[in-house]
Amino acid sequence: MAQRAIRVERIRITKAGIWFVVITLIVGAAAANTGNNALYLVASMLLALLAASGLVSRRNLRHLDITFGAPPEVHAGQQLSVPVTIANEDRIFPKRYVLISGIEAGEPLLVAHIGRRKIREERLFLQFERRGLHRVPFLRISSIFPLGLFDKAMRCAVKLEVLVFPKITPVTESRYFDRGRVGDELTKKAGWSHELRSLRLF
Repeated sequence: MAQRAIRVERIRITKAGIWFVVITLIVGAAAANTGNNALYLVASMLLALLAASGLVSRRNLRHLDITFGAPPEVHAGQQLSVPVTIANEDRIFPKRYVLISGIEAGEPLLVAHIGRRKIREERLFLQFERRGLHRVPFLRISSIFPLGLFDKAMRCAVKLEVLVFPKITPVTESRYFDRGRVGDELTKKAGWSHELRSLRLF
């Protein structure tokens, strides 16, 4: 079942955004002290870019539907590749540089472009360190588009359940050959009841 991004999780300013704000404040202070109309115009343009960046980045995360395919068999500690279908239901704007990540360890999925009313088939890589049934309640969808000044993220509710099998532990060569000699060595203790104590050459 497709799920929509349900709410804004965080809005974080990037390093480029911090420098942009500092430059805007400097230009604004210079315009206020000198009364230069050109500086006022530049400061107004910088403030307009800040506002436009926030509005466009918020719109870039809207109207996205995510559907998962059946996850393959996976063991604890192994990377899981889950097929993901990402649909852009926006009729006006395409989506650019959308980063999708799970709550477990793994590689995030970067989708560079999704056209209007288009669908992309991708794969999301997750990793579970413990065995058992794991439920992924939501995914994080973030983007720094268009200017990289702000990093906005939203939560997308999903219904994904993954059954993780026990971790595969490699058997060393010494342990493998030792298993073949179990029972070959003699013991000095008597067995129970009528069991044989040992066998000797006649």
